[in-house]
This record gives sequence, C-alpha cells and structure tokens, in this order.
Amino acid sequence: MLDYDKVVTCSRDPVIKVFDLTKGADTKSSLVAELVGHEMAVSAIGVNSDGSQIASGARDCTIRVWDVET
Repeated sequence: MLDYDKVVTCSRDPVIKVFDLTKGADTKSSLVAELVGHEMAVSAIGVNSDGSQIASGARDCTIRVWDVET
C-alpha cells in the first residue's frame, strides 16, 4: 500500500517509478519500484483512496491498473 512517504512518477518513457522519500534524496536508493508494461510515454497516473492501486494512461492508448502489493 502506498502511504504519504511515497511518490509515484511518470514521464516520456513507458515506465512508472515509485520512490520512498524516507530513503533520502539519492534517486538510486529511494527508487523502490518500476512498473513496466506500457509501449509509449505514460501521460497520466492516479492512486486510489486507500493507496492499494495505481492507474496509468499512456500514449499507446492503453490504461493499466497496477496492484501496489504485487
């Protein structure tokens, strides 16, 4: 489950990244997950109210729902 110590990002690449802010400012040590599955740039992400799922939309015209625990 995501909590207030985590940040989820998307960008021009097809990978969604999850960072843990409690692990410091170093990008490599704070990166806790990479969600791979889109073919093109991810343009939108959202997290449900309990932090258990992430939804993403990409330029490849797909929407994916990610289970945070798995």
